[in-house]
Amino acid sequence: MWRQTVAVQAQLSSMCWKIRAAAVLAMASTFGAASLAWQQGATFTLFAARVEFASSILFVGLIVWSGLFCMDRAWYHQLLQGATKHREHLEQEIADPRLLVTPSRSAQAGIRPDLPPLPHYPPPPTGGLSAFYWGGFVVFAAFHLVFAFAL
Repeated sequence: MWRQTVAVQAQLSSMCWKIRAAAVLAMASTFGAASLAWQQGATFTLFAARVEFASSILFVGLIVWSGLFCMDRAWYHQLLQGATKHREHLEQEIADPRLLVTPSRSAQAGIRPDLPPLPHYPPPPTGGLSAFYWGGFVVFAAFHLVFAFAL
């Protein structure tokens, strides 16, 4: 059971990093498309108002960024924290010196003698996760200001 919990924890950690990679890809794609639209001077009319196409692309990119933040923070990160707590609980229950699976040894090495070494997958700190996405929001706002006030 402990081994399966560690495998689940590793899978969830991998999913969190893939979501962040998708967020960076979405941001870069959005900025590239918005830059191209701004360079071409593309506009459209919406309810009798002229709208820069670059601004609408940035708006859609911000919605995608926000969706990835919600999926990462409210879904996968919570599952990863639950898997980590479950692993710690199992380590407390099976703390047996003969198995070398005590909370202190497992945290240091992440191994059992009858299994190949398994890496220890702690959840990423929530502060860094929030800083990553809030930094993205700031970059989106900066690009929007650049496109809005550029000549």
